[in-house]
Amino acid sequence: MEHPLEVYRFLREFTDYMQFLPVVESMPTQYETEVGQLFAAPPGIHSIKIKHLLTDFSVSSEGYGLFVCDLGRMEKV
Repeated sequence: MEHPLEVYRFLREFTDYMQFLPVVESMPTQYETEVGQLFAAPPGIHSIKIKHLLTDFSVSSEGYGLFVCDLGRMEKV
């Protein structure tokens, strides 16, 4: 995520309570594409062993970790 502190400060103007969840979407398998799915089914629907590629807009584990760490380093408001 780009500009984590700016996003936090903007949202903070409107609320005292926030929760940040990573957005992670997976690309469908060939089977899922053939039946018209645009994204992968949740793990365990077909098999927990199927590995899906992440979409371009999904946050990486490193990106989400950096975002949370940046927020943690902020001075308490």
